[in-house]
Amino acid sequence: MAKALVNETLGPQLPTRVLDVGEINGERIHLVEANGRHGNFCALSYCWGPKGTQTMITTRDNINDRFDGIRFDHLPKTFQDAVIVTREIGVRYLWIDSLCIIQGDQQDWASEAGKMADVYQKAHLVIAASGAENPEVGIFSKKRRCPYGVKVPYYAEDGQMNGFMHLSVPVQGNPASFWGPLSKRGWTLQEQHLARRILYFMPAGITWKCNMLMTSERTTAQLEDFGDWTDLLQKYSNRQLTYKEDRLAAVEGLGLAIQEASHDKYNHGIFESTIPEQLLWMMEHRPDKSDRLDTLPSWHWASTGVPKLFWRTQGAAWRKLHEQIYTEPSGILKVQGFLAKCKILRTKPSQTGPIEDDLFSNLQSTIQQSRSDPLRWIQTSSRPARLAGIAMLDDEHFASAYVLFLVQWEDYGK
Repeated sequence: MAKALVNETLGPQLPTRVLDVGEINGERIHLVEANGRHGNFCALSYCWGPKGTQTMITTRDNINDRFDGIRFDHLPKTFQDAVIVTREIGVRYLWIDSLCIIQGDQQDWASEAGKMADVYQKAHLVIAASGAENPEVGIFSKKRRCPYGVKVPYYAEDGQMNGFMHLSVPVQGNPASFWGPLSKRGWTLQEQHLARRILYFMPAGITWKCNMLMTSERTTAQLEDFGDWTDLLQKYSNRQLTYKEDRLAAVEGLGLAIQEASHDKYNHGIFESTIPEQLLWMMEHRPDKSDRLDTLPSWHWASTGVPKLFWRTQGAAWRKLHEQIYTEPSGILKVQGFLAKCKILRTKPSQTGPIEDDLFSNLQSTIQQSRSDPLRWIQTSSRPARLAGIAMLDDEHFASAYVLFLVQWEDYGK
């Protein structure tokens, strides 16, 4: 969880630009340069919608118009609702990325993207438009996707009926139907982990989350720290980004926050103390060539954007097999360890045993994938001691592989 220290009276230093929401029922809001000022502000977490459809943006051409003021009734509905919430809780400033970052300006984007984690950590409140798939929908969802259960009357202390409560069973199945479209977006993973306070306006109701707990109309839960990095990456890989180039930037703030809390070295999406775990991943399906990031090496989890599964050692004792492994600032991975050349045999997958009993769950089907991405996670099926590592398949016939084994583990009870 984020542990940002903020003077609640003075407020934190404001982001580079914020929106001054003015008075309740005011007809205009204004974009302002903070110039180092302090004050409390809210931040909006929302879905941009399909690529190219966001029209309420700040550019170099219209930034002076934004300083002069934006009519409230010209804002998309989600922005209007965020202004209303900000005004009602007595906060003067609001941060919305499309208006507070100069769009189309690479220099401003590079500068502000690096500060985005700080924005969500220091915001007085993050307003999450969880039920809105684009800015035109609005925050206050009127259509509940989770049906009510039982309508129960509420009685005050004097015995008089004073309204009703609706009780329902916990939501089952796809969590997106509960959390809404925002839970599918890549950028929002770090927002929800870094925010000191966040209020989700969801199809299933309202949920409050802070550093200690999360409570909704249905349940309350105590919260722990960030959790395992590969668990976060596995969840993140199932989310969507409008621009694939944001794949590392969208978790950079979260990675740096974990680095500060754990004192582990973080570099290009990788934590140095657990490099083997971050190398042992596989894709749930074959990626499109257009989804690849050519600026990243093929061993990197962010080189492709498809959902991924990361290798686990739960319930097992394991030891490392490599002598030394680290990443250089340039992103080059260097490993000193055991390298073996293996011959690949055609085998029929097991019909009854667990999936890991087969070499990479039917290695033959994996081999038939694109030759442009020959680096694979591979593990042996021998017991009780098993090995896991990464394999580089040969370029021509895929008949052999150079395997760099990274870890060995023993299953309990085997």
